[in-house]
Amino acid sequence: ILYRDEQASVGATEAKLKGLEQLSHILDEVGKGEGEFGVLEDQFSELQAQLQNLTMHVGDVSMDTNVRSAAKTLCQLFNQYANALTKTKDTLTEKLKGDVKEVNSILNQIRELNVQIREAGIRKDSALELRDTRNVLIDELSSYMKIDVTYTTEKIDQYSEVEKIVINLADTSPAVNLVDGIYATQLM
Repeated sequence: ILYRDEQASVGATEAKLKGLEQLSHILDEVGKGEGEFGVLEDQFSELQAQLQNLTMHVGDVSMDTNVRSAAKTLCQLFNQYANALTKTKDTLTEKLKGDVKEVNSILNQIRELNVQIREAGIRKDSALELRDTRNVLIDELSSYMKIDVTYTTEKIDQYSEVEKIVINLADTSPAVNLVDGIYATQLM
């Protein structure tokens, strides 16, 4: 349980870190306006300097032109950053879609293993390899989201019962059920 809880925290932190790293490459403003760093701050300073010059030389056409030029360059930088942020958003959205597909695949595999484990339980077979495979998949699922896993038993008839596993999203009320024995949901 602790491993799976920590795995969910690590997965969430890694996803946030990757997103922030992509943003930092776009919005990195540490520097003096040389190369790719500090360009926006440098352009703000340039616009501010041109505006101060304009206040000292009101009506000077060349000062008006300098202010317009500095403002235009700043707007172009904003547009470049906006385009880069849009591309990053699109990339992260596609990654999220891929992660949803992967989670749905894991949920299907867990469900299929639960069916096989249930059938083995009815035959009084321990199905240790199937349980190990399922546990690996549950651990992998926990890297995508925080989950609660509950092992119970299900009555087959008045004389026998088999193991049943229930996987819910953690910290949800009412519980969001991902896997319930031989049934599983799909994320959208």
